[in-house]
Amino acid sequence: TQSTWGTETSRTLKRMVCWIDKLPDEILGVIFSRLDDLPLAIAPSVCRRWHNILSSQDGLVIWRSRCLSALNHSDQKVELEQQPRTLKAHLYFWKKAYSIAKFIKFPSEFVPHNEVAFLPPNILKVADHVHNFFQDRAVRANLPFANCHGALHVPTILAQDSGPAKLAILSCSYYEVTIQEGDRLTARDCLAIGLASVTFPPIGKQPGWITNSYGYHSDDGHKFWGRGLGAPFGPQFSAGDTVGCGLIMEPEPAVFFTRNGQYIGIACRIPEGHTQLYPTVGISLRREVMWNFGAQPFKYNLLQRDWEGKRELDADFLETTTPARMQRLAMAQVVFSCCLVYLVVFLATAARRVLDLSTTDAA
Repeated sequence: TQSTWGTETSRTLKRMVCWIDKLPDEILGVIFSRLDDLPLAIAPSVCRRWHNILSSQDGLVIWRSRCLSALNHSDQKVELEQQPRTLKAHLYFWKKAYSIAKFIKFPSEFVPHNEVAFLPPNILKVADHVHNFFQDRAVRANLPFANCHGALHVPTILAQDSGPAKLAILSCSYYEVTIQEGDRLTARDCLAIGLASVTFPPIGKQPGWITNSYGYHSDDGHKFWGRGLGAPFGPQFSAGDTVGCGLIMEPEPAVFFTRNGQYIGIACRIPEGHTQLYPTVGISLRREVMWNFGAQPFKYNLLQRDWEGKRELDADFLETTTPARMQRLAMAQVVFSCCLVYLVVFLATAARRVLDLSTTDAA
């Protein structure tokens, strides 16, 4: 009985194969496009004809469409950063990009709260009902950077000022914010761009002031990493400026910043196990702030990959985050605080003595 069942099954499969072989290539291409990922990946090994179809322009269209869908990009006018010379290389690039993109998600917006208003399209502003708008407030993105999902290389679609968007596989994730144009910011105004963990508080702190947060601040151009004591880093930025923040993962996790399309440098390294970081913006000003996760062309051209060629130049920035350096800075802060207390006590004692002498002379 079992032998009979096996024979019938074999005959049925042969009839099905014969029927499928009679279908034109165009119909087979449509069928292949409806397959799940695993059957589609195995299909080229079934026979030479299927291999030829999926290695042709039809296969390229299938993998390209899946990759763009995984990247939440509906516009089909996307070109590769560097056009491969052969169709095989072209197909391999789209397969590789899709194999990464299907496992990760990308931040697209910021999480609102009642202290910050959201104005379309993609604009942040301190809510009108808040009177003390100089109090520190922050918002974070809805998702962590793509690198945080364990991907060392991230497929990224970069919008262009002219022409179709470009797809590149980068070793970083990146976003930008632009401050509304107008009069220069006052000494009390501050915008901080950076990264922070999911536990970062929305009120009372700026990125970089507490553990697992990193920021670049507009009021003094300093960088902050996990504490309230910053260090000189880059130029100040004000109304009309666009600043960007990027997270790179190799050869070691680190944060870099840009201003108006110019690469500033690597601000600090990130300890292992602390790379689950969200784009975070601290707002302490009454201005509109526009964010961009890649829907619009970036001011900074990520295809330059400056973070790869300037690591030696940024050695000073990296050194400032070492434990020994942090201990020295903490000790200096303690000594300064002690001297300040001593000075206050000395002045108070001197003033008391002068007052006592004056009272004695008057008597």
